[in-house]
Amino acid sequence: MREALVVGVAGSQVNVSVARAQRALAWRRVESLHRADVSYNATVIALADAGATVEVERLPGFVPWSHWQLPEAAWADRKALLGSRLPVKFLEVDAGRNRMVVSHRRRAVPQMRIADRCSIPTSARGGTCSDGSAASQPHSL
Repeated sequence: MREALVVGVAGSQVNVSVARAQRALAWRRVESLHRADVSYNATVIALADAGATVEVERLPGFVPWSHWQLPEAAWADRKALLGSRLPVKFLEVDAGRNRMVVSHRRRAVPQMRIADRCSIPTSARGGTCSDGSAASQPHSL
């Protein structure tokens, strides 16, 4: 049995769309994946100046280049990415606006809480001096 979405009623005729029902179901699955904060293996289907289009549950999603975590050598030949599988996490999912933005970097670099990135001694107060050193840490989402 297939689901169909009623798209119109004219007198005794009912117009239905299987494609729209499948699309609505795909958006519900993607919204569920986003809420669960899970990874998804998307397929790269197009490349552009600002990023790439990937397919997630037969829906297009966008991965900005700033959200890719690739080895240096892979940047030189981005066209080789077409058709490849890319593990991503969801940044924004909005079925109403037909908008999905995903991130490979967020999947590749585990998200850290601010407290994990920087620990400030509880004794620190304005106007006091302390001994120590400062170190640079990589930025993560």
